[in-house]
Amino acid sequence: MNREVSLTELLERRLRQARLRRLNRKLYDRDLYSYWDKTKLKAGCLPKHVRVEALRLYSAWKRRVEGRTLLSALEVASLLKASRAYGYPLYLGRALEMFPPGRHRLTEALSILGVEPARPETFIPLIVSRMPVETGHEVLVESLRKARGISLQGRKPQVVAAAIVYQSCRSLSLRVTLRRVARAAGVSESSVRGALRALARFKSAADRDAGKRGGGPDGEGGLRGDTDAGGKRGGGEEPQAGG
Repeated sequence: MNREVSLTELLERRLRQARLRRLNRKLYDRDLYSYWDKTKLKAGCLPKHVRVEALRLYSAWKRRVEGRTLLSALEVASLLKASRAYGYPLYLGRALEMFPPGRHRLTEALSILGVEPARPETFIPLIVSRMPVETGHEVLVESLRKARGISLQGRKPQVVAAAIVYQSCRSLSLRVTLRRVARAAGVSESSVRGALRALARFKSAADRDAGKRGGGPDGEGGLRGDTDAGGKRGGGEEPQAGG
């Protein structure tokens, strides 16, 4: 009798476990479908393969983290890592607009996925691609060259990238306005002007260091070109404000 009861209990326990697994799987799949729908609705500007990669990352790490707050942060981190992996920069502010709860414990989620802080080089190709200039390839190469070694604490990388692209256009004698570059980067003109002044200070410091080491004005980390603190050329010409 005891043997029969024990066997019955064992079967019931296994049945409950199987039902629980099916329920968890349904909830797991439902959450993935929900995440996919949200990325499709809110991140429609991103290519499909970027959203697929974000879903893959989220699915792979979802079972390894605990807590709704961290899962929300993981949604943002997965989208950021996927977009950078495919060279399609997604601004952090835009990602947080899509998933507002993700701002909590976001640093932890970024660390879990190994997402490195964004650098200006990440945003330069997209900014250049949005600008209707015939010599886009030259601007891209020059901008990436200028961006090497640049480190401006406290400034958004997309703003610094816009300033570098503007400087590159000036170096190549292209008539591109500051407003056009700022629009291409999705940032304000005033923030780009501030970054231009910061870049000028960075260049001056780099040139002084290069001089002490016996190097030329184009020492490691310096910026080539004759822009002054306002992003102007040596003749004092103001940046054009027109569209």
